Amino acid sequence: LQPTWGPTRELQVERVGAVGTGFQVHKGASNGDPFRISNFIPGGGAHKAQQQGVLREGEWLHSVGDTPVHSLTVDMVHSLLAGEAGTAAKLVLSPANTAQQPSAK
Repeated sequence: LQPTWGPTRELQVERVGAVGTGFQVHKGASNGDPFRISNFIPGGGAHKAQQQGVLREGEWLHSVGDTPVHSLTVDMVHSLLAGEAGTAAKLVLSPANTAQQPSAK
């Protein structure tokens, strides 16, 4: 049984110079899990979003643009997040602490 995830939301994060979106991702415990967002880089778009209170460390990243990330590697996700400075990456997120183990029926 796979865990279920809470409600998702979209967020546009600006890519800024060499730091790009400006955060790291870490794979969830299971192969089909999304990635956790962590380690905001000062000056990056994610750091700005964090300061505005619209992005929090530990949130789950489900997709970048129209590409689901659950079955991708960290390097593949980094490639999706990379892009030209001044453009935005569309992220689909769910809050930290929203993974729920399904109940066996």
